[in-house]
Amino acid sequence: MSYLLAFILPLTFLYSPKIEKSNIVMVTKPLTITQERNTPAYNLYQQSQIIQKNMQMTKQQQLRELASQNRTVQLSTETTAEVTAVASVAEIKIDKAELHAEADRQIQALVNAQPQSSVTPSFTQTSEGAVIRGNFELKDGVGIVDHLVVLKRVFEGQSIEVGQVDLRAGLYQIAVGAFEGEIVAEVKDRTGILIGEDRQKIYNLKRAGTFFEGPTLRLGRPSAFALNGRSVDSRKLSDKNLQASFFSGHFDLKKTSDVYPNVARHSSTLSFVKDSTGAVASTLSVRSAADRSDTVLFSRKWVEGAVDYLSEQLQIQYLPETGIIIGRILVDGKPVQGAQIMIENQPGLEPYYLDQFLIPQQSQNYSSENGYFIIPGLNEGVYEITAYMGDRRLGTQQFLVATDTVSYQEIYSSAIPTSVIARSFDSFTGEQIMTELFVPGQKDIINLEGELVRYRHNSQYGLTEVVNRPLIRDYAAYVYIQNLSKDHLHLPQVKEAFLEYVQAQSQIQIEPETATFVGFTPNNYFDVHVADENFNSAHIVYFDQAGNIVPKQTAGGGFVAFNLKQGIQELILQDQKTERSFSTVFYSRPSVLFVSHFAE
Repeated sequence: MSYLLAFILPLTFLYSPKIEKSNIVMVTKPLTITQERNTPAYNLYQQSQIIQKNMQMTKQQQLRELASQNRTVQLSTETTAEVTAVASVAEIKIDKAELHAEADRQIQALVNAQPQSSVTPSFTQTSEGAVIRGNFELKDGVGIVDHLVVLKRVFEGQSIEVGQVDLRAGLYQIAVGAFEGEIVAEVKDRTGILIGEDRQKIYNLKRAGTFFEGPTLRLGRPSAFALNGRSVDSRKLSDKNLQASFFSGHFDLKKTSDVYPNVARHSSTLSFVKDSTGAVASTLSVRSAADRSDTVLFSRKWVEGAVDYLSEQLQIQYLPETGIIIGRILVDGKPVQGAQIMIENQPGLEPYYLDQFLIPQQSQNYSSENGYFIIPGLNEGVYEITAYMGDRRLGTQQFLVATDTVSYQEIYSSAIPTSVIARSFDSFTGEQIMTELFVPGQKDIINLEGELVRYRHNSQYGLTEVVNRPLIRDYAAYVYIQNLSKDHLHLPQVKEAFLEYVQAQSQIQIEPETATFVGFTPNNYFDVHVADENFNSAHIVYFDQAGNIVPKQTAGGGFVAFNLKQGIQELILQDQKTERSFSTVFYSRPSVLFVSHFAE
């Protein structure tokens, strides 16, 4: 019966005489169709049948697997629609006295201990902090051949402590002064090129005698840009017809499964996917380094059918040459049922959710079991979208929209929130500066009047725009491009006088309807590129740590890029020594100042 209803309901909406007027189709009775019609609406219906067939095949395969097992299997009734309250990050609280006592016990144990075998770790004794020890492994073909192994705790983007690795025993050890940040392990060659890496957050540690059990470090290939493309109906993608690219179309992939290597963590780029046959809708997506989310591709016929269907249902006509957002809500990699979204920077826009057969429903107010939503008829621009489950925020994601293109992103979040530390300081003196922040996905304005402020979010990948408004008049308001994988938000405050000084000294004339971008980086010997081929590279000015203009890049300084045209822009920094790329993508708007960091 449920199968029959699933077949009848799409026909009810897609084949009423009001929607389709054709002399070829004769409707003699309700829900009776005498001839198939090749229309966008019918293509949408065909797509729903493919989805339904795949769902049935998956269920049948699961039943066959269960039947083949000799033991009784209890099926789980757990569902993502029943997600409970967000769990807090569990941090071990240890005062200084306990740290010293723990260190003393560890030193005494090391003095008294006798080696048990030839592979006993020969770690150096430590007199400060608590000791974290865990397993150390290599994978993905990463090896140690005349390479350097670095182990460190990183917090707020800074290396705090350095640890040791025993390769024979496959163990690492590091003494830490706090249980915050990440444990990072890297394998580099003698020239500094990264060969392998892994990083794990520090939380929920357990005592094991004189040390704490740390997470296993599995060093694989370094972070890279990947498309992670797949078809919405699980059909295999054909590389013969699909053309995929990164860096706003400037780097073509030979195959959709290829990656762009040697990319710094926290970098972002814009990917384009086009189909030479026109069967697949042109799709753009913002990709982050080591991003595990997918880029789901839809057929052009399905997209046209979905827009026509909504247009008929809503009795409106969408303007031509507009963009479309298609998104998906995921928590810990699983689609969420019962979630809702809100467009933070344009709250009047109405989203529509796709049912289990991927048909948009006007009356459905929340996501179905597949987690998809659609927003058609959009102007070019940037859209900040937050997903909710009741009053609980699941995650935030930025969508960049272009004409006649599907903008696809996944709101990819975790049930365990990330704690972010926000700081505000003068970009050249380090003096603490009071400011207020508008962070998408946060309920209230964040007032940063002290040294730091902590806030939490659940997003794992993607970008967001933080609006910074200093409370001291000399400093400029700006939009900070923040990568959601960061555990910190450092806001270097820039004085209006500094921007005027750079412009006057460089004698650059500000063009109308353009934006300015200030980038900071700790790296040296880097080249700055703008993906826009029409951009004049002479409009990039370098400065040092003190804010003085310099003829070429210098460590600890940065650059100012003037006269960036409106639209999707991408800035790329490439280290001349290691060829490692640092990049960010954003939507440029007239008379807006943008700021960001280019660092690991």
